[in-house]
Amino acid sequence: KLSARYKRHQDKADILGFIQTHPISVFNYPFREKYVNFSVEIGFDDENKLYYVMHMGKYKMYMARRLDTEEKVYEYYKSLCLEQDDQSPHRYVTEDFDVQIGDILVDVGTAEGMFSIDKIEKVKRLYIIEMDAEWIEALKYTFGDYMDKVIIVEKFVADYTGYNFVMLDDVIDEDVNFIKMDIEGNEYAAMIGAKNIIKKSKKLKCVLCTYHNDNDEVALKYLAESYGLSAEFSEGYMYFANNVEQLYIMPSLRRGVLRCKKNNMLQIDTVYT
Repeated sequence: KLSARYKRHQDKADILGFIQTHPISVFNYPFREKYVNFSVEIGFDDENKLYYVMHMGKYKMYMARRLDTEEKVYEYYKSLCLEQDDQSPHRYVTEDFDVQIGDILVDVGTAEGMFSIDKIEKVKRLYIIEMDAEWIEALKYTFGDYMDKVIIVEKFVADYTGYNFVMLDDVIDEDVNFIKMDIEGNEYAAMIGAKNIIKKSKKLKCVLCTYHNDNDEVALKYLAESYGLSAEFSEGYMYFANNVEQLYIMPSLRRGVLRCKKNNMLQIDTVYT
């Protein structure tokens, strides 16, 4: 189905060639072969009874309690490193698009915290936005030495505030420099709820996942540009079936992330909801 749909799309020819000789997966590029014999140092903390990995050989990055075997930890961490590979369509940052020293970073959908722990020594302040109680527990151990500049918000991020949901505009009262959103398809609503932060922050980068829903890449790019942000997609495509057996649904290749920058020449006049 993918071959039939995209056979005239030159920018997808490398994917179509790859899946002729390899099992289809989320990432259909040769870089995934680097992770076949992936190695990682895994430890177990006897005091809190949690597994951790030695990330970058430097940080103890703790895992949620449900990752209760070395095999589960290994597969989970391998998937993280695969998706953030330099050649991955899912990679949040590039050499020219990254968190800078002294930045205020907002990590929406922090999960295990790999993105933020990579940046923790650079940032002035880190907002961890995460609702999963098991990840919150693990994050408090991972960032234990840095809690003087970490603020944890245990809420789902949305376009309204109430019950377990909150708008970023209601929890952050300062200019920010970098917002990362990876929240299972709720990025559009979260951006609606961050209008004021985006408007007032003078030097801002945002990275938004665009593969969870069929039309996210179009809707998020349109919204970002209406906010006065310049926006470009990461290179390449992902195959994201969303665990649906697609017998009668035409499968699609989707853009991984949208990287946005504040353009001070433009103003936010209209928000398309």
